Amino acid sequence: MKKIFFVLVMVTTFVSAQSIDLFNMVNHEYAFAEKAAHDATREAFLAFIADDGIIFRPHPVNGQEFLGKSKPNNGWLIWYPERAGISASGDIGYTTGPASFRKAKGDSADIWFGNFCTVWRKQKDNAWKFLIDFGISSPKPSVIVPPFKTEKLDLPVSSKLTELGSKSKMKLVEEGFDSSNPQARINKYSSGSRLLVEGQQPMDGEANIGDYFSKNLSGAAKYKVIDGGVSSADDFLYAYGTVTLQDAATEAEKENYYLRVWQKQKDDWKITIEVWNEKPKD
Repeated sequence: MKKIFFVLVMVTTFVSAQSIDLFNMVNHEYAFAEKAAHDATREAFLAFIADDGIIFRPHPVNGQEFLGKSKPNNGWLIWYPERAGISASGDIGYTTGPASFRKAKGDSADIWFGNFCTVWRKQKDNAWKFLIDFGISSPKPSVIVPPFKTEKLDLPVSSKLTELGSKSKMKLVEEGFDSSNPQARINKYSSGSRLLVEGQQPMDGEANIGDYFSKNLSGAAKYKVIDGGVSSADDFLYAYGTVTLQDAATEAEKENYYLRVWQKQKDDWKITIEVWNEKPKD
């Protein structure tokens, strides 16, 4: 009985620690958006992006370097997290949700709408910085989605920063994704998956994602990985790169940038969220 009780205590402690990490990560997302509201979007990004963090302007670039050379503007980017997930090790996770833009803080009307996906990494001081931020433009939403609710916790779980997993695992999972077989492809999505496509509202669940694939795409999606990362628990990974998609109606091919977040469920990897945005022609 004592052994069973010990195991239950360990499991409870583990879940609690993971929840604290999740709440702290999401609260950093809220702080990120709040800084943009009080200061400016550029200053907010510089404060919360990791030294090696990636943004798309429009191609993937080091965010610190790009923003450090750019000039501030009066525009106001507004956003909040709708959903979030984190690795079992509590060192890497993601947030996603709606966004809008106004020309200036004094304006009352949004002139742009979209959705974002951000991958976060815990730092040595238990603060969170983002590794990559990518998003899409979308029509004005007909329904306002509720924000992700957190508790106001700021309790460090561990002062030791874990080393992320080997990138070879990320490449193995990515390269093992069979995009030529429609059924094999859709099997990698689940009811909790989300697809963000430029110009579209978010698509949730494998049924809606599969329906979009069958109506709009033909042939294999050709992925080329640029980079990514893996959690120290080897249960969470992200990758970004290019994907070439063939239009079902015209058979024309378009090259897109993509960001994809995978999470391990039992013994299988599932896509939690995937983002496609057309790659501008040079």
